[in-house]
Amino acid sequence: MDDGVSESIGTILMVFILVAFVGVMFGYLMGFGSDSPIENYRPQYAVVDVEVLPALSATDTWDADSIKIHFLSGNELGLKYEEGTNSGIGDTRFMLIDPDGVSHEAVQSVTMHGQRITPGTELFCFSLSSDINGQYYITNAYSRIGDDSTWDAGLLYPKPLSPGTWQVQIIDDSHSVLIADEVVTV
Repeated sequence: MDDGVSESIGTILMVFILVAFVGVMFGYLMGFGSDSPIENYRPQYAVVDVEVLPALSATDTWDADSIKIHFLSGNELGLKYEEGTNSGIGDTRFMLIDPDGVSHEAVQSVTMHGQRITPGTELFCFSLSSDINGQYYITNAYSRIGDDSTWDAGLLYPKPLSPGTWQVQIIDDSHSVLIADEVVTV
């Protein structure tokens, strides 16, 4: 009567484990997988707080809304856009999801300046249209929503946002990663 594994099965198992170990080590030492598009990727994250702030809708009239995004902590986020235009922000997207569930990308306002977002940065999302499906903008210049004495000629006043629950998302498009996701009620 044999109480253990036969000697030949034990030998086969040991050879299999040795070959598997050598294969894994060979792959590691040869650098297989080093061409991965995320090899040098540094995970992006941001802890943000969002709130609704009143915005000027006419001279000395605060009937419009803006959504303030305050970056509390996280990685520094780089922005790619041409200052003084409304061309879009490159690999970092700021999405507003309205109370009806429709997504809107906020493009930078002509008043946006600087190419970095660091902890402490405040951004303001607003619309110049009364239509919920109109264009949405983002700026880091509070004066764009709250001090019309600093505006260049031709800038329009923000409009009220539709009442209800809005969702604010920040997305890293270069790797399809959701960086932040918050809700706010207007």
